[in-house]
Order: sequence, then C-alpha cells, then structure tokens
Amino acid sequence: MTSRLLVDKIEGKTTASTVQMPSGSVIQYAYQTSAVAVTNANNSYVATSVAIAFTPKFSSSIIQIHWDGFFAKSASASGGFGYGIFKDGVVLHDIGADSGDRPYEAYKDETRINQRFSRTISHSAGNTNARTYTCRFRGYDSMTVIVNNGSGGGSPKKKMQI
Repeated sequence: MTSRLLVDKIEGKTTASTVQMPSGSVIQYAYQTSAVAVTNANNSYVATSVAIAFTPKFSSSIIQIHWDGFFAKSASASGGFGYGIFKDGVVLHDIGADSGDRPYEAYKDETRINQRFSRTISHSAGNTNARTYTCRFRGYDSMTVIVNNGSGGGSPKKKMQI
C-alpha cells in the first residue's frame, strides 16, 4: 500500500507563517555559473563574474557557500594570488599570507599557475537582511591573474552555490 500527499501550500499554525523543519534541513538553495573571464593586475580584490543575492529565511540559519573556478597566472616569474568568499564586500575568512601586496593561496617560483580551485565555507546568517556573496581575487605584487582563462586547459566555467 502506498500513500500520497499533494499540497499547494504549507503554512505554519501561528502568525509567523512558517513551518518548523527538523534541524539540518536545507531551507533555501541558490546557484549561479559563468564562463566570463576576469583579469586583475591590481593589488586590490576584484570580483569574479558570479554573485548571488541572498536573503536568509531565518537569522539562526547556517549558510554554506561553495565556489569553484579556474585560475591562471601566466607570467613565468615568481608570484601567486589570493582569493576569498566575500559577503557585501567583506571577506568571511582569512586569506593566506594576506599582508600588504603579497597575498597567496597559491604561489610558485618561476612557473605558471593553471589550476582549478574551490572553497567551501559556512557562517551564521545572524539576521534576515539581504546580502550578496561573491568570490574576489588579486595577484601577488600586481601580477596579472585571470579567473576562467579558457586557454589554460580544463573547463573555464566557474560556479557558486549557497
């Protein structure tokens, strides 16, 4: 014997119009992808071409952000780059050796970098205000770094999911 439950809308029994979900349930999901290359030769963080506007349903929610993309440092000289997940322009975690003009998540002496990188972080929503999540990157000593450089091999597509 099988059972089926078909509904158009579930409303909570209180005026909050919410349904209590078991702990650990996924309440919301957002996804974006882009194949647009972004080049940065400055000592400041520049956003990749994915950005997700997101409004948490609950202030107690844990938000998990995953970013995946392809970075290239084409100059055959020592150097590297740093990248991070930002919420409304503020980085949500430490970026390796980010002091002055020399951040590096990846660093190589005298060689190029062509590699796919990913980062997953979680943080507390804290409130139900709208916010925008981005991944931003910058080079080491103003070295040119490209995200989604299709000439480096592999898929140049980057993605972010929340």
